[in-house]
Formats: sequence, structure tokens, C-alpha cells
Amino acid sequence: MASKEAKTYGIVIGLIILIIVSYSIKSTKMEPQIQLAKPEWLQRYSAFISMENISNEYLVETPYYDYNSPLVQTKINQLLAVSDSPKEYVENAAELVYIDIDYDYNAKDTDCTQGTGSKNFLSGKGDCTEQGMSLITLLRGAGIPARAVGGCLYRSKSSKCDLFAAVPFKQPRYKELTKEDIESGIFSRKQAIGSRAGGLHLYLEVFIDSLNIGDSMILNPSKRTQNGAWVIVEPTTGEIVNKNSCYNYDEELVVPNDRKDLFCTSDNKSYSLYCASLGG
Repeated sequence: MASKEAKTYGIVIGLIILIIVSYSIKSTKMEPQIQLAKPEWLQRYSAFISMENISNEYLVETPYYDYNSPLVQTKINQLLAVSDSPKEYVENAAELVYIDIDYDYNAKDTDCTQGTGSKNFLSGKGDCTEQGMSLITLLRGAGIPARAVGGCLYRSKSSKCDLFAAVPFKQPRYKELTKEDIESGIFSRKQAIGSRAGGLHLYLEVFIDSLNIGDSMILNPSKRTQNGAWVIVEPTTGEIVNKNSCYNYDEELVVPNDRKDLFCTSDNKSYSLYCASLGG
């Protein structure tokens, strides 16, 4: 009799444990997402993007553009609440990243390879790659097409820029390449504010409709479409780049979503040598 009661007791305990485990798993899987706001300007912009046939590649979530993270969705809602147009949202998002993720001169490539948009906000530090990753996450999460561009950044030789160099203002940060770096196989997009020598860099292109941009924001005419253009956004300054910039942007490649390695580093030695020669 005692053994029968013990057996019954064991079954009851087992069922209780099973219910608790099942509930825990269910709770983890069903973590509620934050409902995103849909202001009228965003609804109009979404319809415009559909008509423009912009590739969904520049809108999708990836393991590192993790815009369904509750942390990221909260930030997106905050940005939507203070933005009245796609351009204003981009400007506000870029400024938020500039404020929330401090530029770190000691950032490592592993910070990029192991990072995500949400993780970078939690760490609160990084360089062009971490800042760019989080900014793309905020933009895509709101339905604004954004893509990462690996390339080269170098100072302009104009006399105007020589004059402005003595005036404090936000300057892009980038890695100043040396031939020694290249020969040793270092093709990192990591930091080091340069002189005029070229440096590998990660920046953004964001698609904005013609009503919200001026000619001064279109640095490359080939990036223009009939009704909009891909404009450059500099993650290390939190600004849309215009023709008055004292820095030039040279494109190596638009980084595919499945090539995070190319997001963080370049594997092109000849391009690195070319980049090091720019602006010298």
C-alpha cells in the first residue's frame, strides 16, 4: 500500500515538474513584441518603397540587424514619436546612435563579429562597424531601406578643408592604413582618425524619397532613381553626408547580409593598397 501511494505521489510530482517546464518554454517562446507606431508619413513612405521596387534585402532582419529585439523596438518607437518624415527619422536615429554608442578607439574586430544591433546598445561603445550595425538595425526596423558599404574614407585636399581643420567640428573616424598593416594582412575597418591618408571604413547608404532630399545630399549621381536616392550616412558623426563634407567616400562593395565578415573587415589587399594611397 505504501509503495502504491509513493508511486502515485511520484507521478503527481512528475506532472507538476512537466507543467512548470512546459510553461517556462512557452513563456520564453511567446515573449510579446512591442507594438510599433505607424505614423501617416511612414505609411505613405512604405507604399512609396513598394512602388520603387527597392529590394527587400535592404529591409530584412538578420541575426545581427536584430530589430525585433524589445530594446531596439523601444528605441524605434521613441524615434517615430519625434520624427515627421523619413529624412527626419534617419537624422534622429543617426544622432541617437552617436549619443548612445560612444566611439571606442580600442574597439576590436571581435566586437564587430560578435556584435548585434541590440548588443552594441547594451555595451554602449564601438566604432564605425558597431555604430553602423546598430543604425542599420534602427532604420530597417522602421521600414527604411538601409545597407552597409565597405569602402575608403579620406580627407579632401581643398583649401577650404585645410581652413576648417583648425575649427572644432564632428569629423568621421576611420583607420589610417599603412603599407605595413597591409603587408601583415591587417585589413580591419577599425579606428584611428587619420591625416589625409586613406582608411578602410564602414558607412551607410539609406534610400530617401526626392521630396525629402536636396541635390547637396546626393554625392554620387548614379545612386539617384527617378523618385529618390541612396544617400550616405556617416555613423561616427551621426549625420547625413552632403557635398560640403571635407571627406570623400570611395566604395569597395555593398556588404551582402550574409557576409558579416566583410562588414567587419576587408579581404581585398589590392583595394587596401589603393585606399592607403588616397588623399596622401
